[in-house]
Amino acid sequence: MTATVKNFNVHFASTKDVEAFEETPVEERVPYKTLYEAFCATAMAVPDKPALIAAPPGDPMADGISISYGQLLGRVNQTANLFKSAGLAEGETVTFLLPLCPQAIFTMLGAEAVGIVNAVNPLLEPKHILGIAKAANATILVAVGRALSPELWEKAQFVIDGLPNLKVVFVLGGGDECDGDKIRSLDPAIAEQPTAMMAGAADRDLDDIIGYYHTGGTTGVPKLAPHTNRMQLAQIAATC
Repeated sequence: MTATVKNFNVHFASTKDVEAFEETPVEERVPYKTLYEAFCATAMAVPDKPALIAAPPGDPMADGISISYGQLLGRVNQTANLFKSAGLAEGETVTFLLPLCPQAIFTMLGAEAVGIVNAVNPLLEPKHILGIAKAANATILVAVGRALSPELWEKAQFVIDGLPNLKVVFVLGGGDECDGDKIRSLDPAIAEQPTAMMAGAADRDLDDIIGYYHTGGTTGVPKLAPHTNRMQLAQIAATC
């Protein structure tokens, strides 16, 4: 008896169907050059559909704040524009030390749209965080401020001291640690930027590196794993 399943909107009933599927390049399955293009297509198709529901800090049982796809696209564009205006150049990365919050998503997608993101587990030891940021060629850091987490801000300071080439540090919940110049409060800085994407995001290609995501370090120190647009689009196709 032959099992029949549906995946990628393709009918699988025999090994020939599987072979034909495997011979089809991923770019024919996902008709986009970049992850940003794929996200824009989704946001345009369902702009009012909830994309994120964020629980208030410290109260996971409270009603969450809903962010639609259209709103999220605007925040991603603003954050991408912020990084470009801060001088993010080709081959440089945005390292971020944030918990799972809306600003982490803005940072991740915004940096991948116009450069390279380096997402770092903020629970790692400071020396490992610094090593990862150095290996990724980080020139912009996004971190949690002292008021939200003294421990994470202490780690951020360790990274700042170890990376003299940092162009700017954006602080979530920033307070007196912000000097208004090199160290700036994240949310107000995002709000100053236009919601329309600046030129440059569409110039990227399938095999451009858009992210460095480190391994867990279970067999040694964490190591960087590069992600391309092609890899992340293939993952989208595999999980649709």
